Amino acid sequence: MAKAREKPKFVSFEYLTQNNPNPNGVQYKGLFGNRSIGKTHGVLKHVWKNLKDGTAFMILRRNKLELNFQPFVQKYSAAFETDWSIHGNAIIQNGERIVGYFSALSLAERSKHMNFDTPYVTDIIVDEVYAEKPNKNEFQQLQTWITTLSRRTGHPFHPVTVWLLGNYDYGYSPIL
Repeated sequence: MAKAREKPKFVSFEYLTQNNPNPNGVQYKGLFGNRSIGKTHGVLKHVWKNLKDGTAFMILRRNKLELNFQPFVQKYSAAFETDWSIHGNAIIQNGERIVGYFSALSLAERSKHMNFDTPYVTDIIVDEVYAEKPNKNEFQQLQTWITTLSRRTGHPFHPVTVWLLGNYDYGYSPIL
């Protein structure tokens, strides 16, 4: 008798947004796997679609050398059928609304004096948490970013989701 073929199993982004044990604090969610399976695309689309007025996301890369975001913005603007452009370190939708920011973990010290009140950041996407030559301070740098992005002037800290994305190619991450 032939064995019935099992359906592939996967985790949906909706599943990843459920069961938050600490809805008022920082929650970490990780997606790790092979290259080009849609980790960044899926998380970014989920985060962007769920933005509310006055909120934005932050994309963090490892260092300043990885901050050429023009091709990134062009790719996802076309994929999501929207009009994104870059102004400074902000991603602007339709020429008027900030939907995201981008920076590097290594610029954490500079971020401490920046203001992310309007719009405030609800999701931090850390792309490529595994590296061939990681910086040993990446965990501390991420914590500085989280503290900076989760505070608002005159308000207590607000909840932030940190999405850790990575390819298993290198197998080492100081963040993890």
